[in-house]
Amino acid sequence: PGLPRALDAITMRCLARKRADRYGSAAELAADLERYLRGESVAGAGGLTRSWRRLARPLARAGIGLALLLAAAAAGWWLQGRNTPASGPSTPAAATRAPITATTATPPAPSAPPTRGPDPSAAERVQRWLTEAQRAASEAREQQGAQALVAEQRALERYAQVLALEPDSRTARLGRARIFAERALRAERRGLAAEARAYEQLARALDPTGALAALFDPTATLMLATRPVPARVRLERVVIDPKTGLERREPLREGLTSPWGPERLPVGSYVLQIEAQGFAPLEVPVLLERGAEVVLELRLLRPEQIPTGFVYVPAGPFVYGGDPEAVRAGPRRVVTLEGYLIAEREVTVASYAAFLDALPMREARASCPRGGGRHGAAALFWPGEDGHWRYPPSWSPDRPVAGVPFSAAEAYARWAARRTGRPLRLPTELEWEKAGRGADGRPYPWGSADPIGRARLPEGPAPVEPVPVASTVTDVSVYGVYDLVGNVREWTSSRHDPSGRLPHRVVRGAGFLPLPDPPRLAARRPELPAPGPPDVGLRLACDLPPE
Repeated sequence: PGLPRALDAITMRCLARKRADRYGSAAELAADLERYLRGESVAGAGGLTRSWRRLARPLARAGIGLALLLAAAAAGWWLQGRNTPASGPSTPAAATRAPITATTATPPAPSAPPTRGPDPSAAERVQRWLTEAQRAASEAREQQGAQALVAEQRALERYAQVLALEPDSRTARLGRARIFAERALRAERRGLAAEARAYEQLARALDPTGALAALFDPTATLMLATRPVPARVRLERVVIDPKTGLERREPLREGLTSPWGPERLPVGSYVLQIEAQGFAPLEVPVLLERGAEVVLELRLLRPEQIPTGFVYVPAGPFVYGGDPEAVRAGPRRVVTLEGYLIAEREVTVASYAAFLDALPMREARASCPRGGGRHGAAALFWPGEDGHWRYPPSWSPDRPVAGVPFSAAEAYARWAARRTGRPLRLPTELEWEKAGRGADGRPYPWGSADPIGRARLPEGPAPVEPVPVASTVTDVSVYGVYDLVGNVREWTSSRHDPSGRLPHRVVRGAGFLPLPDPPRLAARRPELPAPGPPDVGLRLACDLPPE
């Protein structure tokens, strides 16, 4: 289930028991794969017997990756051979796989899906297929991974049916071109240059008028303004080293002054270093994508406007979601948030004990962190003879608190707000993600390198002890926020179910207990508000002071 029918047909034919039912050559297989990539009908598995279909389909679902790998290898071998001279020594050019282009032979026109009653007119069928294609393409943009690919393939098939009846349909051609362009951009973001070029060729072939040319513009426009005063600006380019997976910065422009721009720059990730006399220095990550026009209007804050232990995340766009390896990550979209403040560190056991001291005994017992097992019942704090709440003497006062129910996390934020006179609260999941990923949607604060050894995480099935907050100096974001990948997971104020029917809240990050999924920053995990999971703590956020 969920596998595109065309891909299912190719796989079934590759796995056919009888040789006569399989592809006669790698050339036939390659042609079918090329037609599948273009969203056109494939030869299918017409030669398979019903009994073999029943036997092979479970096998294909279990081993689809291997089947497709073999199919792709065979197709690549044939495409390579197609460009190799019949005799003579091989050359690098001869060994290069021919790119997929829109000039590949077109298969027979796909037939319309069966209908009941009188056959509708061609115009009615075209309109219905266009509507279905546009709906499927829209669904694909709201999803990711296999679901997005299935929806895209459904849209491509409908557009192909339209073009079979109306070859000059501009709507269908541009619809297919946009899907191929989006695939090209996704492949480019993942570093798959050859795949990106192939899809770009398909998109350009279907868009001879250049209506989608802006999607392939290798530059973007950046404009910057600061308030309440002009500021000195230094521009640095950010590069994720493909070998180490770590970020490095390359100075690009010095001595700039805001307001600055508009300036055309190559697409990529950048950091703006901003300074103005009497104001706190500001470090602002920026992502410039093809053809984008990014306008940053940044508010500068004085040092006394930023509470001790907090960092300033200025207003601006960032990439949310879109990480296929992160559990329950949302589809990729660029979101613009207003500026906010967020704590550098997670709340510690010492701070939480002070909060319990301020509560009546009954409320304090209800808010007491608990541990032992996934949702253990053992209280981790207890009241001392002097009336103050205690935690194990072996714990550092700077150890992050964990095992906190959601209601207690919110109560702590309200208590801290009354104590400081500032509007402290839990961060939303969008604020949490931007604080960790910056603007460019990286999987980890430092880039893409493996998190083991760079964050406080279990290296196997056994848990590890949390360490004092901010002591893992490699687990820090561009804004200066520590321990977003490891140590303890953290509550956010966001509901996992936007409708509000389910009580689960979104928990972000990873911690000292093993998790079945990678600890990537885009991962979203739902947890019941009570009892608090033993590895979930909290950090605070704060609205900006009035201007």
